[in-house]
Amino acid sequence: MCKHAQATAVQLHRRSQGSGLSLILQDNGSGFQVEANRSGFGLQGIRERVLALGSELTITSDRGAGCQIAATFPSPDKH
Repeated sequence: MCKHAQATAVQLHRRSQGSGLSLILQDNGSGFQVEANRSGFGLQGIRERVLALGSELTITSDRGAGCQIAATFPSPDKH
């Protein structure tokens, strides 16, 4: 995130819920247009791995607004 986005702060949040676990990674970098960024191996690899686990991935970003990547994993008994 720091290399390409020029982020100066990155936060990682973990939230446990009865239905599963959420991981949220957020930065204050330059951001990007999510729909226009389909060629990068990094985000594509994250998406493939999260989906392979039966989980959801949400990427929120826009130019000048930083980036947030959120993955929601179901609890093992719900999977």
